[in-house]
Amino acid sequence: MVCIVCYESLFKAQGTEGAIYANTRHSDEDLAERPVALTCGHVYHKECIEGWFNRPEGPRCPMCTKPPMDIPRLLFMDLDEDDVVDFLSDEQLAKRKRMETEHGRRVQRIFDIVADCEGFDDDEVVELTLQVTRLAEQIESAGRTLAERQEECAKAETKVEQLEGFVASSDKRIETMAAVVKAKRRQRDLRELVLLFS
Repeated sequence: MVCIVCYESLFKAQGTEGAIYANTRHSDEDLAERPVALTCGHVYHKECIEGWFNRPEGPRCPMCTKPPMDIPRLLFMDLDEDDVVDFLSDEQLAKRKRMETEHGRRVQRIFDIVADCEGFDDDEVVELTLQVTRLAEQIESAGRTLAERQEECAKAETKVEQLEGFVASSDKRIETMAAVVKAKRRQRDLRELVLLFS
């Protein structure tokens, strides 16, 4: 985190660049460089922000120019691992224990795999390398075959779409022709009626 007034780390006073906590034991000089948060949420060095608060137009945040109501200090604490454990519930402690056990099991598995790999002689390594190479070639060949099949499927889908379009246009033509035939029959029937009555 960086103070946007001086562009230096907010943790420079403690000499913990990139740290997520600050040491609570500090000198007066460190106190001036201690991070403070304004009510708007922006964080600066105490010394840097005091300069902005002594301006004639009144105290304002350099970032958002909002007037803060007060200048609360961020609270940073040094915690030992034992302190954290004291605050954990029984369920959290059990979960932590399970996670530590799982972590230990995985680390042991990695050591076992490394030990197994160290146990291979050169001939076995060469044979395994050849098998891996063959499998990689098979996968590559299968990938090419899949790409060809996908291309064939795409062409087939295009043909199906064309056929569907042809069928749709044929249906329209059939409907038009049926309407024409119906109109001609009606016209013929009318002529016959006219001839009967004339």
